[in-house]
Amino acid sequence: MRGAEKTTRHGRKKNKVPILITHSFDDIKDFPGFTSNIGSIFVGKQDDITSLAALRKWNSTISQTIYGIDNHKGLAHQFLFSTGQGDRQKITTIQVYLPPISLWTFTTDPPEDEARKIIANALPHWQWKDVLVCLARKYPRGLSAEGKTKMDENWLNALIMSETQNNPQYRQHVRQVEKMGESLLTLPEEIDFDELMDGVEDLLDTEIDKIKRDNFMSFDAPGLSHLGVDFPGAVIVNVQGGE
Repeated sequence: MRGAEKTTRHGRKKNKVPILITHSFDDIKDFPGFTSNIGSIFVGKQDDITSLAALRKWNSTISQTIYGIDNHKGLAHQFLFSTGQGDRQKITTIQVYLPPISLWTFTTDPPEDEARKIIANALPHWQWKDVLVCLARKYPRGLSAEGKTKMDENWLNALIMSETQNNPQYRQHVRQVEKMGESLLTLPEEIDFDELMDGVEDLLDTEIDKIKRDNFMSFDAPGLSHLGVDFPGAVIVNVQGGE
């Protein structure tokens, strides 16, 4: 930690901007090389920000804003963004929307993890990125955001039927599975995600590039009402601002 602290202190001399990520500010509060060089800070939902609030000289209103952060599973996460120091600080609450493919790539929600595995097992000729794109199109905000714990079976069966009709090799695979008395929609015991991640990074880069090119925007909360939960482009939305 001391080496990283020194790098933070002297980074500006070499035009470097260190980025530090921690679950709790208390992890670094005793390292002045970090705390005295904070230019901008994002704060997510926290149970206790006493030390951070004291350092940044935040009043109770700002502290309560952090305690009141309202994350929407599968839709958006909120953060307090603070830039500057002392009386010159600018405080804004932002809402970050996770693009659909990114959501399905990184989700750890058990029903969504199960959905990925079931489709990967049912359609073994698909690449992992095909699985992610398919789920992102059907459930752009994931399953949990829609109050679901399982995929639509009719949709899933139609997906398999379409592949069976259009892919002779897959049709043969389906027949073999049926001949053994097994189901295509079983949950595999284990999936090697590292092996499957080939091509996914490029897919994510393409998604982010599209957002930057076509949809990236910042606007006040009232302008969000007409977009609905399926809006894929607003990555950062200004919800509350102030000094």
